[in-house]
Amino acid sequence: MRCKTCNYALWNLPARQCPECGTAFHPSEFTFIPSAVRYECPHCAQAYYGTDESGHLVPRAFDCGQCGRHIHMDEMVLRPTEGVKEESTGQLLLPWVYRENRSFLSAWLRSVGLAMIKPGPMVRSLPQHGVLGKAWSFLIFNTIMVMLGAVLPFILLIMPMIFFGAGRGGGGAAGARGA
Repeated sequence: MRCKTCNYALWNLPARQCPECGTAFHPSEFTFIPSAVRYECPHCAQAYYGTDESGHLVPRAFDCGQCGRHIHMDEMVLRPTEGVKEESTGQLLLPWVYRENRSFLSAWLRSVGLAMIKPGPMVRSLPQHGVLGKAWSFLIFNTIMVMLGAVLPFILLIMPMIFFGAGRGGGGAAGARGA
């Protein structure tokens, strides 16, 4: 979990403001891998684990089982679960689906690379709703790129023959040697 403004690590902070740049944040603004983040009660440090598809607590507000105080997920101190590295807590964001700050080609290349390197995590990180149109556009663009990749070598071989007349006259250099 890092500040969206300055990339500062926001773990272990009881305050809801980045100490580096002052940007306000709430844990509910982030998406985590289920059970990869430990939410601790700000009063007694009782640990809870986010189990919904976004790695958040269910329910988000409740009475602490240890101290009895009413707490909300956004008030809690967050830490990676023991044995989980920070970079393994956040869900993978698919470049094609979340391409607001990327070019069309960059999002496609990153998505294809991700599919080749990490296919399992990529499939698990697919959003459940609202991406059908982007999935179809990815399929169509991939199909076009594969077709171009298959046809382009033939075009590059045939075009010089058409424009420069290779193969015309039947003899060429072989006919000159035989004479």
